[in-house]
Formats: sequence, C-alpha cells, structure tokens
Amino acid sequence: MEKNKFYEENVPYRVTVRAVNEKCKIMKLFRELGVHKFAVVDIRRLYTGVTRHLVRIPINYLNQIPRHSYARIQDSIKVGNEVAAWFETDGCEVCNTIVSEGAFLITGWNTREDEIAYTFIVPNIRVAQKIILMLEKLKFDIKVLGMEKYKRKSPILTEEQEAVLWLALLEH
Repeated sequence: MEKNKFYEENVPYRVTVRAVNEKCKIMKLFRELGVHKFAVVDIRRLYTGVTRHLVRIPINYLNQIPRHSYARIQDSIKVGNEVAAWFETDGCEVCNTIVSEGAFLITGWNTREDEIAYTFIVPNIRVAQKIILMLEKLKFDIKVLGMEKYKRKSPILTEEQEAVLWLALLEH
C-alpha cells in the first residue's frame, strides 16, 4: 500500500500556464526593432542551458535583426512570405524558473502581445504548484490553462521504471 501512495505522489504532470511576460527576450528584441507582426511558435530549453525560440516573421524583417544581438539566429527557412527562424537566448525568468525546478519545458507560444503559453512536464503535482507560486512571487500574471497526469504515448518504460527515472532526476 505504501508503494502505491509513493507512486501516486510522484506521478508526472503535464502543465500549461499562460503568463504575461514583458521580459521575454525574443518579444523584447522585436519590440525594440519595431517588428509587430511575428509569432513565437515554439520554445525549447536545451540541455546546454540555451533557450531556443522558433519565430515566424515576415521575410523582410530578417535583415533588420542585428547579428550582435542577445538573440542569436541559428537556422531559418522561408515559408511563403515569412521566415521561420530559431533564435537562441539565455532564457528569461519564466523559462529559467520552470526548468530550475526539474521540469521539462516542452513548448511555448505567444497568444497575444505580451502573453505566452508554456507547456511543461513536472515530476509531481507539488513541483507544479511550486513553479506557479514562484512565478506569482516574481510578479508574473499567471493563469493555469491545464494540468493533467502525464500520459505516456508509448510504453517504453514500465510504471516502476518511470518512477525510478523521475526519482533519479529529482535527486540530480
């Protein structure tokens, strides 16, 4: 019985929150350049600590982005009249807070001018609550859009193996 209680307390959750994030470095860069038509399509945190933002912008704005900026362009591809480009930064307070608690930042996208929705996986519900409280203490306007137990897409690990993996990640 104790084993099941332990497992239930350490079940991973998939969390989606919306944050008003005026400090997002990508959104700040485009505001400074006067680029108002853009979309942050995806955000990924790499194991190296770099945060990558996939952004769609009109192709004519690509040349306006200085090469020495704090957001470095890595790859880009033309899609019609737009460019989809990966920009790398050292992350903002929201991204860094999420990953600092052992969560995996899966994706993010902008919903309005300064609003970004973030989806991440946490080792348990307590970590999700802690991240949300930390973001609120940092004065971000946070709205929880969804929180559910994480569902595996394919059974690579057994439930017990998955629990051990999460424990190892928590200890590290």
